[in-house]
Amino acid sequence: MDLWYPSLIIPLSSSVGQEIFSNSSHVAYDRLNTHFEGQEHLSFCGIACATILLNTLLPYQNWSQSNIYSNVARNHMSNGITLSKLSYVLEKCGLRSRIRYCEDKTIEEQFRKDLRKEKNFLIVDI
Repeated sequence: MDLWYPSLIIPLSSSVGQEIFSNSSHVAYDRLNTHFEGQEHLSFCGIACATILLNTLLPYQNWSQSNIYSNVARNHMSNGITLSKLSYVLEKCGLRSRIRYCEDKTIEEQFRKDLRKEKNFLIVDI
């Protein structure tokens, strides 16, 4: 399974995206969508994902990209953030994190297994 090709990215607003969405369980969508925000800076994609997850899972702490960057991530970023450093930031903020790399075809099965658990969320970096 090659996750690199942009042709695999299907906008939710497209007819194909809507069809996929309507046929999926989309259990976490409503929880995550209310906290969705775009990244504040070009190199903040990981921080934006962390903000969405933290506001979903720990909502009473009012997380922002700025306070995560200023208080936790600043010393771990240099023109972006690696997956291992993002994992560290999530853990420092109170979440448990595990990194999985797409090194073989069994990873899709593992992702599906992980997503069946209501408390699990994935951040996918391509």
